[in-house]
Amino acid sequence: MNFRKQVLLSALTLSILSACSKPLSEEETLALAEQNIAAGKIAEASINIKNVIKENPKNAQARFLLGKLYFDQEQYLAAEKELLRSIEYAPNDQTTRMLLARTFHALNKNEDVIDMLSDVALSDQTAMLQKEFLLGKSFLALDNNTDAKKHFDLASEIDGTAKESQLGQILYTAAQQDHATALSQVNELLITFPTFVEALLLQGNLYNHQGEFSLSASAYEAYFKLKPQNFAVRLLAAYNHVRAGNIERAKSHISELNKINDRHPTINLIDAQIQFAEQNYQRAKELSDRVANNTNNGLAQMISGLSSYYLNNYEQAYYQLNAIADALPANHQIHRVLALLQVKLGYVDDFDQELLSNDNLSAEDVELLTAVGMEEFYQGNNQAAQELFLKASDLSPEDAKVKAQLGMIKINNQDASGISDLEQAIAIDPTFKGANIALAMKHLADGNTEAAAKVADNWIKQEPTNPEPLILRGNVALNANNNALAKQYFLKAVEVEPNNTTALFNLAVMTSSSQNFDESNEYLDKIFAITLESKFAFQLAIKNAISTQQEPQLEQKLIKQVEQNQGAQWPRIVLARRYAKQGLIDKSINIFQGIDDFASLSNDYLISYTTTLIEAGKAKETVDVFTQWQTSQPTNKVAYLSSINFFETTKQFDEALKVTQSALSVGSLANDIELLSYEAYFLLATGSTELASKKINTLAQRYGDNAFVQRVQGQAYLAQKQFAQAQKYLSASYAQKKHAATGINLAIAIQENEGTEQAISFVESEIANNRHTKTYLQYLAQLQISTKPNDAISSYQRLVQANPKDIVSLNNLAWLLADANQLDQALTYAEQAANLAPNNPQVLDTLGMIYLNKNSLKESIEVLERANSIDSGNIEIAARLASAYKLNKNQVKLDSLLNGYASKDRESILKLMSAN
Repeated sequence: MNFRKQVLLSALTLSILSACSKPLSEEETLALAEQNIAAGKIAEASINIKNVIKENPKNAQARFLLGKLYFDQEQYLAAEKELLRSIEYAPNDQTTRMLLARTFHALNKNEDVIDMLSDVALSDQTAMLQKEFLLGKSFLALDNNTDAKKHFDLASEIDGTAKESQLGQILYTAAQQDHATALSQVNELLITFPTFVEALLLQGNLYNHQGEFSLSASAYEAYFKLKPQNFAVRLLAAYNHVRAGNIERAKSHISELNKINDRHPTINLIDAQIQFAEQNYQRAKELSDRVANNTNNGLAQMISGLSSYYLNNYEQAYYQLNAIADALPANHQIHRVLALLQVKLGYVDDFDQELLSNDNLSAEDVELLTAVGMEEFYQGNNQAAQELFLKASDLSPEDAKVKAQLGMIKINNQDASGISDLEQAIAIDPTFKGANIALAMKHLADGNTEAAAKVADNWIKQEPTNPEPLILRGNVALNANNNALAKQYFLKAVEVEPNNTTALFNLAVMTSSSQNFDESNEYLDKIFAITLESKFAFQLAIKNAISTQQEPQLEQKLIKQVEQNQGAQWPRIVLARRYAKQGLIDKSINIFQGIDDFASLSNDYLISYTTTLIEAGKAKETVDVFTQWQTSQPTNKVAYLSSINFFETTKQFDEALKVTQSALSVGSLANDIELLSYEAYFLLATGSTELASKKINTLAQRYGDNAFVQRVQGQAYLAQKQFAQAQKYLSASYAQKKHAATGINLAIAIQENEGTEQAISFVESEIANNRHTKTYLQYLAQLQISTKPNDAISSYQRLVQANPKDIVSLNNLAWLLADANQLDQALTYAEQAANLAPNNPQVLDTLGMIYLNKNSLKESIEVLERANSIDSGNIEIAARLASAYKLNKNQVKLDSLLNGYASKDRESILKLMSAN
């Protein structure tokens, strides 16, 4: 039988059966509905009841059953509607009136409850007890404790052992503010009646009032298990878990509640608290802003403001927190955060002096003092920082952390009394890691190895199974050149903690330094078995491989690591960079592309990836990677800085400005000094001088001593040709941060302000100090070309020796040697450059010029024709090619070349020919 016939036959059979069956009466249908309710078949029961109502809308029993169905599902408004209709059709049904009264109570319509029950006459004892219990709760909700007590007592007279009568008395006790007694009583009641939902709800409320948030949440969870449709109680459970610090348990509830309504303000608010607790400040801010914008909720504003603070968006944080500060107690933490923000934003002058002169501070203010102290320290105000920490230490003399920080700041300020503070910190807490390490390092810096060893030994006595003091003791021994003793301590550290990679790495370094490469590699293998993300371990592995000429073996190990650990990043970095150095660019890029989850990639990985692309001349691919990096990690400052550096190096200042401003649009980066400085710099570089000047002035007022700000000020003065001012600010910046770009700008300012000789002297001194040698050598050679060409030759030779593939240096060296008539040597370097860059017109021009000077006309013409075809607009190349044609007596080609240029360019070519 085919499917169509089978379906038709089935339908026909059903039709016949239906025609033969007798329809159920209303009473029978309602009886069937009650059976379905008892069996938990709520949907079927609802259909049964609604079918009856459809046929007879005035059936009071059907209305009652539907109302009860809604009541049990806690759909109280729908229940109220049906029960009112039921009473309309059967006014004297006491059962319906009782259920409607319970519905009114659930809807907090307590006056309606009292009116409804005032004329209800009941004969059943249980129903009478329920009536008195309900009246007692309603009067209690209306703050009429006297009448509430009367009805609770009547319930107890009916049956004092019933759970409702007991709960009524407990509710009255709680209303009298005797929460401890009420809690004790409800706990006893729940031993007898563990599933009494109203008692569980009261228990949750009482625990919450007592500050027992974890127990409160557990009570609400017990309620929710019995009444899973009550999402309000689930919210209470989540909220109390948050307050108790049980974030994981809170998350499970909020996750489910979000599936129901992810825009509900209370759900969003609790979720924001969870995200804040987990330091997901961006998400916490998004959620709390959503709530604050719709409800003006103070807690939401606080979470948003604090999230802005931790995202370093200080101005927004100050605005948000200041808006709610007046509503908070005077000792609230927010006031301390606001005070710190005022310092960060420069809204107050001499705030640190106000704190120091305030005699009303207490131990509660230590956190503020230390926070402001650290802010002063970061801004370079070391003396102010020391004074603030000194006051904090006076207010909290037993705080080891404050003592240790005070000691470290003093030592940084060359104040030897910092040693005493560190010793006091250790006396308070002998196992305080920061204090022990800082004190030992200070003794080592002073050449007092014995004292440093004593610090470590004392720490070991306190924590003999802690690897950190053992490692410290090993480092002290290393400092004293006692390698054997150092090794003993590092081995002991590994013994107490076999997976301690610091101790293993120290052992690997020691054995490598003593030429025991096999042993060193064994330690490295142990590290790789623990983690494949140890940058320094891979760097040492490379060094060992080079020293033992086992680079191919290391390559095979890396290939195996990549194959067996697809997500490991450092094996890929090292392997890909090795391929790149071998000229296997496609193979290198393929290795980098093996992990495409940009959100998980480290800065080291993506910097290595983009460096490889840049070296391969793949500019578009480089920009694509930068874009993916920023999209996947929008709050990662390095993602933007790497891109900015690329565009700055390639002189694409418009693009650099776009990336900088994109970074500044991210909340956590909006106030970043470095990015703000870059914005001003690129505005300057793109010709927006007026706007740049405004931004630079704003930065200078707020962060005048910052190295980046001073650098931008110097660059602004350079652009305005105010070289003395440029030198002043660039010198101040360079004194703080030996940045190569700052140094080159400073050299330019010195050259313009004091002369080339002084600029050369500055650059040579930086090279002597091993600072940015390649960058400075390149600039030194440029300075020397016009004044000391022989010295320039020496500088370029150093650059070529350091990097035989440095095309610019090879080309410039060849040109200088040719100019010095050292043509054979010049030709060697020019040919090397041409082999590396066969399509670079400047390189080809240099090679063609040398062939021309050597009278190798055929070779000269061949090379210069290629250069001219690549860059036909370069008049100097055209003039050199024309000279070669003329010397080769090739008038036809000479005329053809000259006729290809406009008259003005043709005149320029002829002038250059005659000059040569």
